Amino acid sequence: MLARRLIGRKGLLLSGLLVLAVVVAVPGCSQSEKLYPVSGQVKLGNGPLTMGIVSLVPDASNPTKAHPSASIGPDGSYNVTTNGKTGAPAGKYKIAVTTMVPPGADTTVTPVQIQHKYMDANTSGLSYEVKEHPEPGQYDLKLK
Repeated sequence: MLARRLIGRKGLLLSGLLVLAVVVAVPGCSQSEKLYPVSGQVKLGNGPLTMGIVSLVPDASNPTKAHPSASIGPDGSYNVTTNGKTGAPAGKYKIAVTTMVPPGADTTVTPVQIQHKYMDANTSGLSYEVKEHPEPGQYDLKLK
């Protein structure tokens, strides 16, 4: 009977230690993901989209928990960051583009109007794969 209690307690202790090890290891995985530079230009028609935000949403095949994003500059250029660091984890992403003026921004700026579909990564039709050696222009986005 005593042996059964000890084995039960050891099993419980080992199970608890295993759970703790997994909980501690999982957050470390997402923080240690290698980031790859992601920059491009957003075009609206024939010219640059002069303001907004590009948001990368991992698709179903991408295991990352990160949600990289970038501000769009006046020339349409953007450089993605993840948790304040330059780049994004490798993998496939759906892309959303918004042009709302963020809180605290210059209120004299009028937001550029784009089709509503671009504001949702599931309906935008925009996507790309972040990889170590991208093709030139791979991260450029074209809106109609």
